[in-house]
Amino acid sequence: ASGWVHCVRLIFFLPKDDLTVYVRERDGAGDLLGLMIHDRRERDKPPVTITAKRGRIMMDGDTPNILVFDGMRQQMDLKSHVVSRLFFSRYTIEIKGLESESSLKWRHPNERTFWELIHPDLTDKRDRDSRDDFIVEANERLLTPLNAMGFTLIALASVLLGPFNRRGQSKKVMLGIVVVVALQSLNLALVSAAQRNINVLPLLYLATLLPIAAGFFLLHIRGEQWLMSLLRKWRLRHLKAEQETTA
Repeated sequence: ASGWVHCVRLIFFLPKDDLTVYVRERDGAGDLLGLMIHDRRERDKPPVTITAKRGRIMMDGDTPNILVFDGMRQQMDLKSHVVSRLFFSRYTIEIKGLESESSLKWRHPNERTFWELIHPDLTDKRDRDSRDDFIVEANERLLTPLNAMGFTLIALASVLLGPFNRRGQSKKVMLGIVVVVALQSLNLALVSAAQRNINVLPLLYLATLLPIAAGFFLLHIRGEQWLMSLLRKWRLRHLKAEQETTA
């Protein structure tokens, strides 16, 4: 028993803690190595303990089975208190009860299709309570491609605009990175806030569409002229301030 304690890597409790599966490791082919299975699903019979060198999870329709090889099945007789042992080269353990549980599992918004998000099952209480979360998730999926466009435009504007320096454009590149990271952080914060308060959702659209509009404007000739004029004014003010301090 102590050997099993030290080598256990994976532990499964299936279903309702009536079937416990210990697995030492899993190889690259997907086989489970070093299994010990304790089955007490039949309440009117003693528990069954199965040890096997290797095994694999197989599907029989919608029912998963654990197929084990080269092992031993042990069960105690309640009358004689004698442990019966059955050695086998191949043995199948059927896992019943998981089919209905998996079909009844409630899926979170990020696990649903876009159609399911905009058409939730209103007969389900949890779906009704999570309707705002569905709306936020659906809008986030619509805005994600636009975010990629906005980030690209802002990055191009930061690199292409402004004076050219032969020594490198590291400052421009760093500026683009900082702006894109800030926009991404703002979007994540607004998504989190919208999940708590649906009224924040318009701000998410604003944070997504404004960088696109700004990027198109700055990459246009008029936008570039406006930016260069702004930079010239800033430099003049900076020079005047330096002259006043030196005087």
